[in-house]
This record gives sequence, structure tokens and C-alpha cells, in this order.
Amino acid sequence: MPNAFSVHQTAAQAWEALLAHGGLEPAGRDREFVDKLLSLLAPQADDIDTALTNSSTDRFVQCFFQSMQQFTEMFRAILDYYQAAGARRGRQQLNISIEEAHLEFKDFEDFIQLWNDVPGDLEVPLVDQSTMSVHRVAFEAVPGLPSKTYKAVRGEICTGDPQVDAWLERYRDGHFSPVPPSLWLEQQQHGYKQLAAIGVAAVETILEIATSRSELWEHVPAARIEECDSFSVAHLRLLETDSWLGTMVAGLALARDLDEDERDRIGDILIDRLAGLPLRKIRTQVSFGDLQKFLSLPVWKKRHELYAVWIFTELLEAADHHDLRLHHDNGRITFQFRETLLASIVSARPNLDMITERKTPLDDPVGKGRTGNVQPDYSVWENGRLANKRCILVVEVKHYKRTANRSFADVLTDYAAAHPDAKVVLVNYGPIGDILDRLPFTAKWRCSVVENLTPLSALERERFRYIVRGVLGEPYRPAPAVDQSRHARTAIAVDVSGSMSEVLTDPKLEQVIATLAVGPVANELYPIDSRIHDPIPIDQSSRLAQLARDINSLAIPVSQLLGTYEKIFVLTDHDGLRDLADLGGVVEALPLTGMFKVSICQ
Repeated sequence: MPNAFSVHQTAAQAWEALLAHGGLEPAGRDREFVDKLLSLLAPQADDIDTALTNSSTDRFVQCFFQSMQQFTEMFRAILDYYQAAGARRGRQQLNISIEEAHLEFKDFEDFIQLWNDVPGDLEVPLVDQSTMSVHRVAFEAVPGLPSKTYKAVRGEICTGDPQVDAWLERYRDGHFSPVPPSLWLEQQQHGYKQLAAIGVAAVETILEIATSRSELWEHVPAARIEECDSFSVAHLRLLETDSWLGTMVAGLALARDLDEDERDRIGDILIDRLAGLPLRKIRTQVSFGDLQKFLSLPVWKKRHELYAVWIFTELLEAADHHDLRLHHDNGRITFQFRETLLASIVSARPNLDMITERKTPLDDPVGKGRTGNVQPDYSVWENGRLANKRCILVVEVKHYKRTANRSFADVLTDYAAAHPDAKVVLVNYGPIGDILDRLPFTAKWRCSVVENLTPLSALERERFRYIVRGVLGEPYRPAPAVDQSRHARTAIAVDVSGSMSEVLTDPKLEQVIATLAVGPVANELYPIDSRIHDPIPIDQSSRLAQLARDINSLAIPVSQLLGTYEKIFVLTDHDGLRDLADLGGVVEALPLTGMFKVSICQ
């Protein structure tokens, strides 16, 4: 891809052309993009115009390309999931409908293919700021190595490599210089290789602007660090207040003398933290014409609207331990301002539905513009046999560059009030701030916020997934086998609530269970009251009496069991019959036992 520029001779001219061509909103929704571009291009500049004045066109194009990666990873995540979902459903031509636009898979594929086709001499794991010091965490796996590393940086011991020791001496004197290439090149072990790539990229970035620590401090003010790209010189300046680069170089040199087991322990940590991360291309051969191609593609023009779609893929990632079923309407997946069933979790008990834009009535909402109901971006609802299906999770998505405390607090207040059993999560592309103290006490404990949630923010993504997984719970296992070749279609559930305590000690109970436990019936009993207890073997039914203490509320646990079995035999008393009335089972009195057998089918 050529680097020649026949029209735009300055970075400022190229920027103005891209603003017009790509629909960028530097004072609006793309403000964060501009901040990232500025942090890469010239963090010492007061604004983007000043930075462009002192930048070459080639460097501007390189930095613009790097700043686009947050959108690239968002498009990649959407493409990866829906491609897999389409293949599973036998539909290769699924498309996404969003705000009257229809984006086909090819639209995403074209963008990703164009990105992949840009040559780069070095690929670096795209770590966030919290992971940039992964080498320090890894070195702690070997007792004594962190201490030796700092001693080598201070010059108290040698590393055993004269070239590295000479580099460290210059480093102690406040000078930056290229690290001996042999140190980087010999890091071929998985994990070490990725760490070396981070080191190479960091050294090159620093040397582009400074050859000494004093020069770095002079040219890069600390005030702009918080909003910086993790590989920006401003962030590297912050890391260098604690000899970040020196400890990486010294530690890698000292690690040469470790035994294989010790090196493997370090490598395992590096792999755990770095494997699977997106890769950033360094020293790319990207042209202004390439940028124009990127900005003309349909997915770029809908990049802000697709943020909410990406959040849905994060929801699905959080549920990846479950069995998922993606829904579509004749090949179209709709993300518009109307209720749509997007996915079902069929391994949850009861099954769960992921729904977008479902309205729920609410009297007197406090949020501005809401009248009589709320309509969250995503909500997860139980889909069992009971009429009173509960919402267990609400996720509202914002794409604000800055916090809006009052508005955000009102969202959580209203959504928690309308969904009294749900965990309510507010996520934002930018900051949210401390808003939980603004909520009513009854709602505060059910609400969470995840701010700065972007495709490149590993910690925030993991926090969001952790919250969602905590709500969804673990998958229910398949029905236990009857024998080695058949799975059970029927199970026996025994009411162990307090009112059944006398019946559970009656020897006749074992005879009743033995009579039922024939044919394709599970070889375990399910004790139930207000929940499902751990199953016990059929020949150990005498243990049921030990559980008789809770109140009965049998409809929910029976509905959950019907997600696994075609039929449930429930042994219960008069109180239990009232609980099960809405499930419409066949009731049979069991003479001389005080029990009833209720047969309930899917």
C-alpha cells in the first residue's frame, strides 16, 4: 500500500479531508477518538490543531490508523459472533438491522479484510494501561527475581550480559537508547515473545520524541496522562517514574539464568495475561487512500450505533458457558426501537430470553422524558411455565463522553423500580462517576455501573461479564442416564417442606418411590421446597427427612425441572397441591400415605 500523497501535503489538510469524508464529529461523539489521536500524535500539544501543525502527514496517517483500532475490534467481535451463530443456524446471510440501515456480514468482512491487509513489521498485544506492567507480575513467580531486577537497574549487580549492563548504565544516567537487539530476538518462548514486542514498541515510541528522561519530562506534560492510549508516550512517561522499561530489560536478561521450571512459571503468567488479546500493528505501510477506504465503508458510518450491538455480544460472551439460541426474523437481526427477542439461554432453569427494547409499566418515573413505562436496551426474562415471568437482568447502554450524574441516576432508579427482581446495570463508553449514592436505598444494592467499557478495556469487560454471569448462574446438567445407553425422560421430585416432615419418615414412602422408579426414570430423586436441593440416589430416600424444614413453594422448582425432563412425578401433600395448581398436572391420591402423586408434563 503506497505512502505517496499527491493531494494533501500537510497533516492539517489530510485531517480536514478525513473530517469531511468520514463524517467525524470531533466536538461531539468522536471527541474520545480525537483525544486518543492526540495522545498518540503529540500529547504535549494543547489541541489537535496544534498537534497537526507540528506533525508530518505520514505520522498523522499512522496515528489515525492506530486510533481506529477500538472500532476495528468492535466490528470484529460482532462479525465473529454472528458468523458463528449464522453457521449454527444454517443461515449464512444473516444481516443486522439498525436505525433503518441493514448491515450484511460482508460489510463487516470488508472492513476487517481491509484492516488485515495493511502490512505491519511488528504486531504487539494491545494491552490496556493496567496490563502494561505484566512483566512485574510475571517476575514475582520466581522468588528473589524482582529484587535482583531492581538491583540490576540500580547498578548494584550485573545481569551477566555486558551489552545489557551498558544499556542499564546509560538508563540510570537518564538516557534512552535502543535496547541490544539480541535481548529481544532471543525471546522466542511463547509469552516472552509477546512481552519483547511490547518492549520494542515502547522504546521506539519514546525515542521518537526524546532521548533522555529530562527531555521526555519536558516535552510530555503529566496532566494529559489519564486519557492516553496505553502505548502513547504520555502513558510511557508515567510508567517511567518507576523504571518500567529498565525493570523489563533487566528482568529478561536475568531470566536467562533461571532453570526451565522457573522460566515456565513466568511464561505461563505472560501467556495468561497476553494470549488472545487483539494485536496492534507497528510500523505499518498505510496510506491516506487506505484511510479514505475505511471511512467510506457502511460499518464505519454506523460505528456509534453499533456500540450497543457490541454490548449485546459482550452479554453473549458472558453467557458463553450456557447453551445459546440466537433468534432472527427471516435472516434479519433487529436492533431498533421496538421489542425484539434476540437470544434464548436454553441451559438455564427456567430458560431465559434476552430481549431488546421491552417496555415495562412504571407509575411516576423520575427520569426526564419517561412517561408511564421504561424501555431498557436489554433485559433478560425467565421463560418458564408460570404466568408471572420475572425480569432478572437489565442492561442500559450509554455512549457518552462525559458523565451525566442526574440522568444516569434517574435511569437506575426507574429501571430498578420497574423491575423489582432484577439486577440493573448501566454501562457507558465514557465515565459514569459515583452515582450509586444518589439512588433510593431499596434500589442501590441491585444496581451496578461499568464505565469506560470499550473493546480495548480488558478490566472493564471482565467486570461486566462477571456481573452478568453472577445473575445467569451455572447451566443445568443434562438429565442423568437411566443406563449406559438411555437418558431419563422422567424424574421424581419429593416435597421436603415442613408440612411433609411426618410423611417423609413413613417407611411406606420407600415403597411408593420404588414403584415409580421403573422405566425411563432418572436414578436420582430431587428434593424440592422453595428450590431444588442436591439430588440423592433413589435407594437413599431415607435422607429426605433430614431436609424437612422449609416452607413449600413448589411451582418454581418443578418448572425448572421441566426444562430438563419431559415429565415430573411430584410427591406432595395438600399444601403442595395448592402450589402446583397452575401447572395443570394429573393428581392421584396415594392411599394410607397422606400423599398425592402429581404427574406434570412439559
